[in-house]
Amino acid sequence: MDTSKVHGNVKPFRCPGYKQASSPSFSPDACRCPHWHHLALKSGCAGLILLLLSLIGLSVLGRSAILECPRYWHPHWNKCLFVSQISRPWAEGRDACSMEDAILLLIENKE
Repeated sequence: MDTSKVHGNVKPFRCPGYKQASSPSFSPDACRCPHWHHLALKSGCAGLILLLLSLIGLSVLGRSAILECPRYWHPHWNKCLFVSQISRPWAEGRDACSMEDAILLLIENKE
């Protein structure tokens, strides 16, 4: 394996009469945006903030809405439950619920 190093001296090619361009100098006002750009940016940011606050407000209102159940019904886990004091066969209970536009609850555990 050859471990010798090769060094080279690279110089930029220059044409006769070539002048390196200097960086352009700008006036202090050249990089400034027009006044309406600043106004558009500020109003856009204000609009986004209002939109975000509205979204947060609507989500809070939607979650904190109180569930209103019909008379003699009880709210439970975002549902309305009616506990009947009458014992009857399951099919009759299902039919009674159907007349109230409800469904018969099937309890599967103590919770």
